[in-house]
Amino acid sequence: MKITIDIGNSYTKMAIWENNTIVHIHKVADINSVWGILNQYQKAIILWCSVKPIPNFMLERINANKETHQHIIFSAETAIPIKNNYETPATLGLDRLAAAIGAAIHYPRKDVLIIDIGTCITYDLVAAQNGYMGGSISPGFQLRYQSLHNYTAKLPLLSLVAKTNLVGSNTTQAIQGGVVNGLLAEVKQMILQYQATYPQLQTILCGGDAVFVAQHLEFKNIYLEKNLVHLGLYAVLEHLSL
Repeated sequence: MKITIDIGNSYTKMAIWENNTIVHIHKVADINSVWGILNQYQKAIILWCSVKPIPNFMLERINANKETHQHIIFSAETAIPIKNNYETPATLGLDRLAAAIGAAIHYPRKDVLIIDIGTCITYDLVAAQNGYMGGSISPGFQLRYQSLHNYTAKLPLLSLVAKTNLVGSNTTQAIQGGVVNGLLAEVKQMILQYQATYPQLQTILCGGDAVFVAQHLEFKNIYLEKNLVHLGLYAVLEHLSL
């Protein structure tokens, strides 16, 4: 059995693999819950991926549990099955790299734009001939809402809603419309810019808010793959022959 763990800014997601297939996904907000879940799966090979430093208490528990599980911590030094052209690989978010690996393995010999829509929105390009090229980062929905609330005197803290107005007739509608329509306009324009350079571009959406955004896009060659990071992490385990 293999387990891939993606520690994000808001949630930790764990994929349980059997026979090259994800059989279960665990999603927890409290990282302390991870060990209770891992104890359900003995003798597993575990690949850890985190966008932030893994807490010391977690590293201590990893080291203390090497007899029951085989632990690998994904890092910039880990051997990967694609070329990484990022100028500063040590500063590259490992979830971004894992998603790029997943895209390259599952969409071989294609130019792929990965849009991961979570706490942040990341745009990453995998070129058909050259591997991972880099990308860009911007705030996700909740960061935009939080910024409007935290850096103004009177604007309320809101959350994502399914329906918005182009012209808001009150402050709540104005914030919702600005955040949602602004973010969707950004995503659409970014796709158009990439398509201008890569006409056969394949676009993949992933991340916690990907389903919402996908419902508002009308482009060809766009696919939703919510487990793209885990697909990439599993490809790393395969590349390491584990």
